[in-house]
Amino acid sequence: MENQKLQALLEKLEDWHDNNEFSKIIMAINAVPQAERDYTLTCQLARAYNNLAVMSEGSSEQRRHELLKKALALLQSVKEQGSADPLWHFRVGYALYFLDREMEALPHFERCARLAPDTPDVDYFIEECQSVLEQRQYHPDIYTQEDWDVVEDHIAYFFGEYQQVFHELVSPDIHVDICIIPPDPRDEHRYYTLVTLGMGAHCMNVPPELAEHKLERAELMLTLPEYWQLDQESMQDERWYWPIRLLKSSARLPIANETWLGWGHTIGLNEGETYAPNTDFCGVILTSPLGCPQGADYCTLPNGDDINFYQLTPLYAEEIQYKCAKNAEALLDLLAAAEMDFVIDVNRPNVITDQVWPEPDYQKIIKYGDLLLDCSISHLQKIRQKNLPVQPLAAYNHLAIYLRWCIEHELLSDLFKRKYQRTVQTVRQNLEQPQYIPDLRLILRGDRELNGSLLLTYFNGEGAAFARWYYGGEIDKSHYYPCDVDAYAREYFGEERYHCAEFQDEAYLFLPWTEEYYQAMAARIDAQYRLWQRLEEA
Repeated sequence: MENQKLQALLEKLEDWHDNNEFSKIIMAINAVPQAERDYTLTCQLARAYNNLAVMSEGSSEQRRHELLKKALALLQSVKEQGSADPLWHFRVGYALYFLDREMEALPHFERCARLAPDTPDVDYFIEECQSVLEQRQYHPDIYTQEDWDVVEDHIAYFFGEYQQVFHELVSPDIHVDICIIPPDPRDEHRYYTLVTLGMGAHCMNVPPELAEHKLERAELMLTLPEYWQLDQESMQDERWYWPIRLLKSSARLPIANETWLGWGHTIGLNEGETYAPNTDFCGVILTSPLGCPQGADYCTLPNGDDINFYQLTPLYAEEIQYKCAKNAEALLDLLAAAEMDFVIDVNRPNVITDQVWPEPDYQKIIKYGDLLLDCSISHLQKIRQKNLPVQPLAAYNHLAIYLRWCIEHELLSDLFKRKYQRTVQTVRQNLEQPQYIPDLRLILRGDRELNGSLLLTYFNGEGAAFARWYYGGEIDKSHYYPCDVDAYAREYFGEERYHCAEFQDEAYLFLPWTEEYYQAMAARIDAQYRLWQRLEEA
């Protein structure tokens, strides 16, 4: 954006800010193509989301949290530029504070105060965070001494005597120490074992139908090679510290999200993030303890509750996707077949290759005939023939968006809804909580029956009629779904980047898979659906 236009827009944004017209700010900035939004505009948009969340009356708690999370995601996208900007730290702290994440917010407010001591309200927020954390410290969930002794004895017997502990200094909800069991050169225990001690004091929110299995309490563990550096100086480097952070954050996840963790569950970072600069690991799967004597997977407290012990095994993005499309057993079978060691190796091979995923059956696709609306195979071919630097999963993006929109608008056939009942129900039950909606790309890719395709038979009468019209506009392009996807890519990237050599005329495959992408396309489909209805009524 030209400097003169940017300056004029910033002045207008400041006026709207002074008048608490935050929605106008959001609309104006979102109208600017993403490729033209610089650091300043991104931060202004985040500020508007923050203020809209906190200052608007009548918003539900869920809506407020959605807006704050949008602000946080925007600020994280310009983290490098914001590291020395006091306002960036203030806005991150502000979003975290109103998300009730005071422990994470406090360092940002303190950093802001160091960089710019006169920043309005920063001292107030520092005091508020400290006050909340001090109050919580007096009431964390902690083991009784009897319970502590049982868990500690179990760790010593099955995992080894720990000689070092990473003690937690601030405990807002649970007190989580990390026990370090060192390598023992006298036997095969030539690795570090790290085990949490304290997570199990909290009862997780396990579904009632699983109550008989006593899964409410857990501790976590992982194993590290004997070369791993765990001294105080090395812990300042994320390349060595990330397993500690992973254990602590995973232990608190059930509290933060009011959920539970158990065997086969996966925990993942946001798309594109990794645990450290020297590894592409971006998630973990929970399993029973590996390489341990039988009986290591649980101990029983004096009151009869069980403490379940789960090992965290780091995963690559493709492995998480495979597990979500198949199940935990399928992924673990692949890891076992590849003879992967249970000790973490940041350079281990990725067990998921294109060959592991079922390739769309081309002969079957040909037989679909006029029933075929769209198929991933042509998009996969573009990725391979042009050697595009995107995941094969990108070939399924726009198919998954169309399928989700049709699920949300009740346009599916009874046969499809019966066959994929769980998926359809999960989507419809989480319309207000899209973070819990399953990744339909994985279902389209992993299910042999769906075969990476959209067929007219998936839809009811109205859905099929609309699909014929919307996918049948290829000649005049005015109502052609692929054209709408392409138009969004042009808008998202901006004209210059849309035509760049990197994309090789396939910009739509480079669109990041986000809720923002879905909502933008859903709005376009809505508009086409309303137009189709008017034409049908005429």
